[in-house]
Amino acid sequence: MAKKTKPTSDPQIEKAWDKFFRKDFDAALEIFEEVLEENPGNEAAVFGRASVMLRTEDFDSAMNDLNALIKTNSKHSKAFHTRALVLGAEQKYKDALKDLENASRLDPSNIEIWSDMGGTFLMLEDFSNAGNCFSKCIELDKECTLGWSGQGALHMMKKEYDQAIEAFNMVIKLDAKHLLALLSRAEAFFELEKKDLALKDMKKALEIQPNILKTLESGEAHDRDEDDFEPDEDDSIDDDSEIEEF
Repeated sequence: MAKKTKPTSDPQIEKAWDKFFRKDFDAALEIFEEVLEENPGNEAAVFGRASVMLRTEDFDSAMNDLNALIKTNSKHSKAFHTRALVLGAEQKYKDALKDLENASRLDPSNIEIWSDMGGTFLMLEDFSNAGNCFSKCIELDKECTLGWSGQGALHMMKKEYDQAIEAFNMVIKLDAKHLLALLSRAEAFFELEKKDLALKDMKKALEIQPNILKTLESGEAHDRDEDDFEPDEDDSIDDDSEIEEF
């Protein structure tokens, strides 16, 4: 998705991004379109519209805007980065990597670019380059949860569960309510047959988000932000029973 940085101080653009981050995409799009009616070449508005299209899964429209941006401004790192996210959503990982590499050259200190590049390498099972990207995140910021989470995911894919736990320990040390790290560490504990520790992490996750098990079971967890979750209708069910059933 588009990153939480506002690319301009223009009041209308600022207002549109405010709507965007509140997930009022229709309102954001309307404002971006109004700006473009007055100034069709406004790069900030074109980028904003592309970001809305990405979030609403109108990938063709997003790609059209991003292609146009990159054609007129070959140093627009955010356009390369966002186009990579579109390509990744379409499972065109090799093409996404090319854009991420361009974005990283233009903005080498952007941790989110390196994190997304690491994730893309993971999808291609290129573990060496994925590790290098996540290490770069940590090099840029030793308290980077993206980097440590990425390292944990990498170790999970390689079935290196002890190393994965160490990485997730760092994430949880930095953010005690990091749901993905808690759930992933629980999975690693289960793989190592450390059931008590796994259940402890699952209970912590349930305290943070009571309906997390149903969300995972339905396959929606990867597509939803933590603040999207709603209360669980079955909160009265005993946690141990629900975890065991899951």
